[in-house]
Amino acid sequence: MTIKDDRGHVLSGARAEDRDGFERALGELQCYRGDPVATIDRVLDHNPGFVMGQLLKAWLHLLGTEPRGPMVARGCLAAVEHLPATARERAHMHAVRLLAQGRWHAASRVLEDVTLAYPTDALALQAGHQVDFFTGNARMLRDRIARAMPAWSEGMPGFHALLSMHAFGLE
Repeated sequence: MTIKDDRGHVLSGARAEDRDGFERALGELQCYRGDPVATIDRVLDHNPGFVMGQLLKAWLHLLGTEPRGPMVARGCLAAVEHLPATARERAHMHAVRLLAQGRWHAASRVLEDVTLAYPTDALALQAGHQVDFFTGNARMLRDRIARAMPAWSEGMPGFHALLSMHAFGLE
């Protein structure tokens, strides 16, 4: 059975309970509350082959800008780069790899492509938004989210985060 996230994207290597933990950790990231690293770590303890789980963990460590972040992200990539993955997941891998190398602008461009192709990819939007903030790219802070908005509706999980990012980008 194919497991999908709450916005309809395939989650390679996931079980239903993995999806639930992934969505919980993503929600914690979007609201800047709780401990999304601990939440996704619990999921990965039971299923280290959950591709987007490993990628969420990588993003959390990279966007935290801690010195060990790139090392943790490379470990997450090593855990899944040989596993079957969708084109969207492979694009996340590429962006994670770039950011782990310190190539912030290149990672931003890859995430832009992901969100153009998959405008409801909440993790790509969140990661891209934070990369735009860290690089001072005011245009992308506004436009990345604005371009994705038509694909979203009020009842979708994470819609509140999209509105918050959009408001921040307009500021």
